[in-house]
Amino acid sequence: MTNQQKKQLYILLGVLVAAIVALLGVVLYNHLQTQKEEAETEAAILFEVDYSDIAQVSYVVDDETITLVHVSADDSEESSDASGDEDDGYWYCAEYPDYDLDYDSVYEIVSTLESVSYSEIVEDAEDASEYGLDSVSNTITLTTTDGTTYTLYIGDENAVSGNYYAMFNDDETIYTIASDVPEAFMTALTDLISDESGDE
Repeated sequence: MTNQQKKQLYILLGVLVAAIVALLGVVLYNHLQTQKEEAETEAAILFEVDYSDIAQVSYVVDDETITLVHVSADDSEESSDASGDEDDGYWYCAEYPDYDLDYDSVYEIVSTLESVSYSEIVEDAEDASEYGLDSVSNTITLTTTDGTTYTLYIGDENAVSGNYYAMFNDDETIYTIASDVPEAFMTALTDLISDESGDE
């Protein structure tokens, strides 16, 4: 093998090694990015709960507290009535138990609490009043069948993003959350009553 051939071989080997190193770098970078994204996704979740584990949800609308109580099909023989679902039981309002509630209407708002996440954390927030959290616009409390309680305090809407400022449980951290939960719980009781309730 001539010196020229050896030189070409060394160059080829160098290129091959560089390509392998570059490939390993890309693989490692992609792996780290995936881990980072998974960590960020996990960190963005305030709480998650299975719909079937929700026993009660209370919220405030027009200065009145509405408490929605779920009765499972196993606990009631009334689960087949017009206001309920044969498999999932039915909902009633603790404050107005004589009203039949429309199952699908209640499900539509309660199901927004199955997974609640935040868009960002407000850094260096010193005055909760700047975000409408000194006198909150709504307090949404979810209680599961095992007695675990999750409470969301809803503040002002961010005029730019359309998200809402919120605090969670006893944590003083201020988060921004999507509008679906705050706006779902602006629903008045009259919008949840089944048509078959008539004029009760």
